[in-house]
Amino acid sequence: MPDSMNLGLTVNQAQCKVGLANMSDLKNLKLKVSQTQENVSLRNMPNPKNLDLTVSQVQGNVGMTNMPNPKYLGLVVAQASDNVGLASMPDPGNLDLVFS
Repeated sequence: MPDSMNLGLTVNQAQCKVGLANMSDLKNLKLKVSQTQENVSLRNMPNPKNLDLTVSQVQGNVGMTNMPNPKYLGLVVAQASDNVGLASMPDPGNLDLVFS
């Protein structure tokens, strides 16, 4: 999905993995995931801008990987039972991270 813009996605009560991958120049993403029993991940997304990710009540890992040049990233994670990780994000700008 090159040049993806204005994407909103809400996932509630999933019993499988939730993920987005291989989307370049993603802009204005609002992703809300709650009550999942597997991992939540975003990966291989160069140059993302204005990402708002809210994750709650996850019984797996939460990860963001291989996202160079992220700008204006908001991540809220509440009640995750496993790891929360950010990796391979060179040149980040304006990251707002909340873990509880």
